[in-house]
Amino acid sequence: MSGRGAVAVASSPLRSLRSPFGASQSLGEFGGVAGTVEAPHFKFCDDIRRSARSGPANIAEGFWRGRGRPRDNAKFVRHALGSLGETQNHLRDAFVEKYIDENEYKGIVALNRRALQATEGWHDYVMSCAERH
Repeated sequence: MSGRGAVAVASSPLRSLRSPFGASQSLGEFGGVAGTVEAPHFKFCDDIRRSARSGPANIAEGFWRGRGRPRDNAKFVRHALGSLGETQNHLRDAFVEKYIDENEYKGIVALNRRALQATEGWHDYVMSCAERH
């Protein structure tokens, strides 16, 4: 780990990144970024952990609460997209503050981008179902 060593990124087997849940879940595992955290960085680590884990949680909630109601499901998918955007912002901050090095940043941002793309595709699909009802 480079920088100040305040954030330790957990390695993650990449799940099926074709599904929005799989991609977001893999990113959510990066939300376990705080192993041993120095006190001044606890809030930052907690923020990125929450935003990274929120995406898959919202997709799952939309699936269960939005069954048969595509517009309700789409609402949760939009929340997941917002969480992924928030995570991207936290990652940029982590890089700027030198909590993660350039290679870690590029790898995690690529995973975040794939999660965003898969989730946007899922949102488009759900909305196309809503238009048919």
